[in-house]
Amino acid sequence: MAKQIGIVPLSGTIANLTFSHGQDGLLARLKSALDKERIMTDDAFERTRENSKEFARACKGAKTLTDLFTVGIDNCYDNRLRGRLVGRLMKVIHGDTSSARGSRNLVDGDDSLLSHFQWNRHAGLRSVLKAPFTVALDRTAGTCTVNIPSFIPAILLKGNPDATHYEIIMSTAEVDWNDENRLAEVAFTAMLPWDQTASTAISQSLSLTVGSVLPIVTTIAIRWYELVSGDYYLLKNINYDTAAIVDVNVV
Repeated sequence: MAKQIGIVPLSGTIANLTFSHGQDGLLARLKSALDKERIMTDDAFERTRENSKEFARACKGAKTLTDLFTVGIDNCYDNRLRGRLVGRLMKVIHGDTSSARGSRNLVDGDDSLLSHFQWNRHAGLRSVLKAPFTVALDRTAGTCTVNIPSFIPAILLKGNPDATHYEIIMSTAEVDWNDENRLAEVAFTAMLPWDQTASTAISQSLSLTVGSVLPIVTTIAIRWYELVSGDYYLLKNINYDTAAIVDVNVV
């Protein structure tokens, strides 16, 4: 694929060249000779149509997840999140061993493959947070409890050099792939000092539907702040603001 480096940015199609502007800059590519009607009807493209249906389901699932966790991962995601998440959800769909090609879906897929997904590829959670933590789920009681024992932040947190404080955000959600309107339960710690003093142990319980049989996904995120004249200022640095899916529980 060609990349434009000239002084005249173009958009659209000229002759057999299509010009576009994306995250990688100004791009130019040859216009495809295929048309939509042929792809949708020609037997030669049957596999393509099957893949397209499953890809569409992954795209819808990516919107569902990002909508669910929009508060919990705010400022803790990279600019390629959607593409990476769609790729991971395609693996979930391919984990559906009961449906035919083209009919594989997220409901019957392997949701456990979402575990350890990093919302921000520049700062993996375990590269930032070295302290141990656990997630305890009780479907009968309808609770998800995140526990982080006491630790020394200056030693077990790789923080933004300009920060004086940090905040831990814990969120959990019952994921209904057919319902985009559900919201995650979110809890925030207080502003915690990033220093040599041992932190207070954290035990945060988040509410869920009692007896839920849906997949339950839990995320932990960390944001960094600078205390100046009594006010906390959010430091937006993609190299330190981290969030990851830390637990996926399926029935």
